[in-house]
Formats: sequence, structure tokens, C-alpha cells
Amino acid sequence: AAQRGFEMEIDGEMQADTAILPELAVKKAPQSLVAGRANVMIFPDLASSNIAVKLVQYLAGAETYGQLLIGLSRPCADLSRGATEDNILGVAAIVGLQSIEHRKPLI
Repeated sequence: AAQRGFEMEIDGEMQADTAILPELAVKKAPQSLVAGRANVMIFPDLASSNIAVKLVQYLAGAETYGQLLIGLSRPCADLSRGATEDNILGVAAIVGLQSIEHRKPLI
């Protein structure tokens, strides 16, 4: 099967404010292609992820999907009891697509 190519800009560790605030990114990570406009953030554990997601949702009014857990043998996600219908649907779609990819044989 043919693989579709895509481009992705990736950067290393940075603080959450640097990742999402352009005015701070200019000062703290001027060479970064991602800083100030990150749309995916990876956290070291579920607790820190929950804290950051809640702050972004409620203070910035951002649409979020997750937490998507990695490092497990199967696709998995964690939803807050306060998740909206749109959030539940979005996470279910993401995990569904991950499940389809998981079942494909490795080439």
C-alpha cells in the first residue's frame, strides 16, 4: 500500500507558555519553528496533562482533544467527567483511527 507523505514541524522540550504564546516564543525560543503556535503538546504524565488541558480549555477557550495515552500496547485515551459531547466524539474518532492503524501489518 502506498504511504502518503506529510510534513510536520517538531521541536523539543519547551514550557507550555512558550509553546502557545507567540509573544513569549519570540523572546524564549526565537529559532523555533513551532514555539508560539504549537497545536499538539506532549506531557510527561497524566496529572500534568490534565492541569494544562483544563487551563487551556477554560482560560483560553480552546478546543482540546485528549488526553491520548502513548506507550501502551493498544490505543487509549482518558476523558474528563466534564468532557463535552464534541470532545467525546473527537477523542473517539482519534482512537478509532489509531485502532485501524494499529491493526495494519508492519511493512
